[in-house]
Formats: sequence, C-alpha cells, structure tokens
Amino acid sequence: MKERFETTLKAVAKETLTEDEQNAVGMIERFVDTETMDHIRQLQFEKLDLVAQLKEWRKKFWDDVDSHESTLEDRPGTKTLYLHNGEYQIFTSGGEPITLSKGEVMSASEWGFWWKFDDSVPKEDQIAIMSKQVRNVIAGEYDRQLIEYGSVDTLSDEYKRETYKAIKEKNLTLETMPSGILAEKMITSLLIKQMHDNPSLSFRIKSVDVYEDVEHKIDFILELKDYARGVKVGEPHSFGIQFTLNPSATAKKEQQIDRVKRTAGHEIAVDDIMLITIPLNDVKEKYELWSATKKSKRDPRGPDNLWSEETKRTIIEGLLQRIDTAHQAGV
Repeated sequence: MKERFETTLKAVAKETLTEDEQNAVGMIERFVDTETMDHIRQLQFEKLDLVAQLKEWRKKFWDDVDSHESTLEDRPGTKTLYLHNGEYQIFTSGGEPITLSKGEVMSASEWGFWWKFDDSVPKEDQIAIMSKQVRNVIAGEYDRQLIEYGSVDTLSDEYKRETYKAIKEKNLTLETMPSGILAEKMITSLLIKQMHDNPSLSFRIKSVDVYEDVEHKIDFILELKDYARGVKVGEPHSFGIQFTLNPSATAKKEQQIDRVKRTAGHEIAVDDIMLITIPLNDVKEKYELWSATKKSKRDPRGPDNLWSEETKRTIIEGLLQRIDTAHQAGV
C-alpha cells in the first residue's frame, strides 16, 4: 500500500513519472474516489507550501537579503524564545521568566507550541528548532494523507482498510486521545528531552508514520548509537518499539509482533521490534492537570513534565533494560 501511496503523491506534486509509475497512477485512480484524491492533493499542497515557507524563512540569515516573506514566525499563538546567560527563556503574560532546557524547547511542538525567536537565539539553534516544528506539521499532514488513502484503498485487504477507516472516524486530538496513545505521546516527549539533555544515554528517538503503526506495530524507533552487542561499537542499532500500558494485553501484542516479523520482516527498516509494557495509571490525570490551564498559558514542557523523577527514570530504564535483556537472550 505504501508504494502505491508514494506514487500517488508524486503524481499529485506534478513530479516527472516513469512509464511504470504513470500506469500505476492510472490504476490507483480507478480504485480511489475523486473526493479522497482531492483531499490528498490539498494536503500535499499545504506540505509543499510549508517547505517553501521554511526555505523563505532561512533567508533572514543571508547577508545580502534585507527581508523575507515567510509567515512561519507569525502563526497564531506563537511564543517568543530568548537565550539569556546560555539558557533558553520564555516569559509569562505577567512577565515572569521560565527557563527551558534544549530538550524542553525541542519537545514543545509535540504539544502544539510554536516558537519564534529573539535575536539572542543563535542562528544554528533557530534553524534546528524551526525545522523540527515544520517537520512535525508535515508529518501530521502526511499521516492524514495515509489515513485518507488507506481507508479507501480497495487494492489492500479489508481488515487494513477498516483499520484506517476507524482511525479516520475517530479524528483524534489531544483532548480525545485514549490513555494508551496519550501515554505514547508523553513518553515520546520525555525521550526527546532526554535525547538532547542527557547525551550520556547515547540514543536517538525517531517518529514513525501511521503506516508503520498499523502495518508493522511500531509506535516509535529508538536508535542506539553505541550498542555493543553483536555490532561494532559506534554502529547505530535501531529498535522498533510497540508500547502498551496494559500487562494483560502483552501476550496478544507479542503474537502480533511475531506475525509482522514472519510476514513483513523484509519491509522493516529496523533491526528488531519489541514490546515495552509499562503500567502507568496516571496518564489522563497528568494530562488533565496540565490542560486545565488556559491554552495560551499552558506549560510548554508538556504533561510528561508532571511525572515524578522516579517515574521518568523508571520509563527510561525500563526501555533500555528491555532492549538489553532481549538481545542478551539472542546472543
């Protein structure tokens, strides 16, 4: 399904297609209704506009350009980020400063925050942060396109099509997310912070699209830079992580992962897929406490910031120990 979808996006973007791709698009258009194709096309134009806006925004750093026409720093609800004595800061409506770490700045876009920049923030930091924000929005639009396509793709099997339909109908927002998906988002936010603020952990978290979630049971990817079991030190080793709050669901989810490994192992761009079970019972409570504040006054550090240090440590150690245990068994 993914290959057909990517070919469709090429056609939508008016890219030059090979003869085989042109034939593939002709077949796809016979099985996908016009309304869905129009919606996918509109989302593609929005993504391309974001890319163009980012390129235009970068002109602010060019010596020979006095101004630029990008509106990326003019989005509604944008907050200004400062750098003071080597620390990131924002100011509340009452003028009180809040100090943020690099990880807290980078993870804020997971919760809908958008930064613009005071001149005190270095060029390299501005580019990294803005690029991350834009990538997050584009990734969300890409998922919406995949969901639209997957829900009507009659060339795919019915079970997968119904799964995409169910995701489309739920139309999840932060406010309507069930605890499991919300916990996954909070853990992702926590890992982004750790990745930037605790380099001794030596890992990188990579987001995945809805296709990887539906087809390969992967919620996110952890890439360990210095994982030494069975590979050269310094050679990245990647793990697809499926996460659950519910210990009673472990056996069923392990079976699903084993099935993916048997039937789609050649498609998976990770070294292994594993299930992580962490029974957190306060996910909704922490989110509701964080979101009870007026949207414009919410803490950009997100609801995961309300977890105790012990809970954060349990999550990080649980992930890394699970990976290590699994591969000790496989050595």
